[in-house]
Amino acid sequence: LYARLALALHETMHRHPSPEVGLWLRLCILLESPLVLGYREHRALHLRHHRFNGGPGDPDRPLIATAPPRALLCALLVPERAFFEWVRDRGLDARLALGCAVRAVLFLAVVAIDPAVFLAYWLSLRLSIGLSGFVFHHVLHAREGRVGSFALPGGPRVLRLGRWLFG
Repeated sequence: LYARLALALHETMHRHPSPEVGLWLRLCILLESPLVLGYREHRALHLRHHRFNGGPGDPDRPLIATAPPRALLCALLVPERAFFEWVRDRGLDARLALGCAVRAVLFLAVVAIDPAVFLAYWLSLRLSIGLSGFVFHHVLHAREGRVGSFALPGGPRVLRLGRWLFG
């Protein structure tokens, strides 16, 4: 469910400003972290990523144009890194502060329901998001110090295996 909502949210960011987006879609990022930005901020960062695409102004550059260990760490900490960089660069206006407070309270309320189950869910969610972000940003878009779009390493056998596994 999370992956489907996140993909829908990603595509929505390309076309719709915050007032046009329903609450359900905006809440899909809620359980990523207690320090998560809202849709408005995510959209601004995402559009900046497309505008600068791997260049110095790209907020995703640490995931793309750095050494693999650092890129992996950055991929695992995307929500927190985005939050702290946003606040450092733009400050914490009243709307963002209120949204962050509401999201943090909701996050902690869900944790309180069953902390052990939530921890297992949250760690698997963060690992899957972080690892997929690392593959997407770093493995597909960085090769030997160059930034671009590259085929996955592994050649035809890996592609055949993927087709066999996933259709």
